[in-house]
Amino acid sequence: MIVDDEPDILDLLQGYLESKGWRIKAFIGAGIALSSRMMNPKLYSLVLTDIRIPEMSGIEFVRKLKNMDKNIKIIFITAFETEIDELRELSDLEPLKKPLA
Repeated sequence: MIVDDEPDILDLLQGYLESKGWRIKAFIGAGIALSSRMMNPKLYSLVLTDIRIPEMSGIEFVRKLKNMDKNIKIIFITAFETEIDELRELSDLEPLKKPLA
């Protein structure tokens, strides 16, 4: 699952990951992504999400996901400096920095 509010980022990541053999679902916002996860609990094992999403922050989104499945893997994406300690509570990986090359 990829969640971002920028269609170009979604297209770039989805195209790249699918070319590497991953099955990807891309969502322009966190609300619909959360609904999809609730309707398909076993479908997603990895989530790439922007931290700043208009309707719900990526951090809030991930906290809700983690309440449903503590084992889901998370990778944050951001163009901004952020509080890394807060992200480390939710993900073992450092955030990817935009722009993605």
